[in-house]
Amino acid sequence: KGMFVHAEQVEQVRLAHPDITKMRLSVTQVNYNDQMNLQCELDISGYSDADIAGAKDNISSSLKKITKLNGAVEFVALSSLADDGKVIDDLRPIN
Repeated sequence: KGMFVHAEQVEQVRLAHPDITKMRLSVTQVNYNDQMNLQCELDISGYSDADIAGAKDNISSSLKKITKLNGAVEFVALSSLADDGKVIDDLRPIN
């Protein structure tokens, strides 16, 4: 099943969560099914496990509401995502 997500949609998710400094959506394929993972740069120091889980749920809900697709959310260290302007990283094999 194909997946169509636009950079503007990823930006809408980021704008809905102002604590996120940068994000990148990676699209992969597992057993011919497309999967997406949203990596978010967010300072989670001082967050409890419940705070982290709640933040992931909120971002995941925004992602689904905006893109109409389910995707995983992952927090990464600040400044760990490449500053190359790429918002969506399509890692699916080209057949």
